Amino acid sequence: MTDKKRTFALYMGMKSIEAERGGNAGHLGVVEINESGTIRNPETGHAFNDLNFRCQWHEKMGETFAWRVDYDTSRVELADAERMAKLLRKAWRVERKFSVNPTTFGQFCVLMAKGLGITKLVKRVGGYGLSFADNEHRTFSIVEAQGVIDSAIAESRTEAAA
Repeated sequence: MTDKKRTFALYMGMKSIEAERGGNAGHLGVVEINESGTIRNPETGHAFNDLNFRCQWHEKMGETFAWRVDYDTSRVELADAERMAKLLRKAWRVERKFSVNPTTFGQFCVLMAKGLGITKLVKRVGGYGLSFADNEHRTFSIVEAQGVIDSAIAESRTEAAA
């Protein structure tokens, strides 16, 4: 979703794609990039606040599965629930209209992001700070995002197998 001079991007942190106990998982959040290039979380009450793109995989099962868009929140008020339901209904409609049946999680993310109006991917590439400003990031077009996401999953799988 692009508002006046606001751009939204998928966000891949240092641990967005990683091996976990009992399986592996990927999750991408959504951030806002303002006109000066500053990265921040979407404001409270925005449809993208707390939104996540998720997947799972297990080496014995092969490729990723359980692709989904959901919210990560522990407290929900009525206004939040209504906002979330509206965006999740939109995501459901977007998924039903995919031009192709996605074969990778990266492809799913790109198709869904495009349908929701998310135009970029921001990947954290360095730093150990607590805020976005304290870390190094690289920005990709949403078209490039598929390769970045799928490569991160492949790299995580290779590291887990070693």
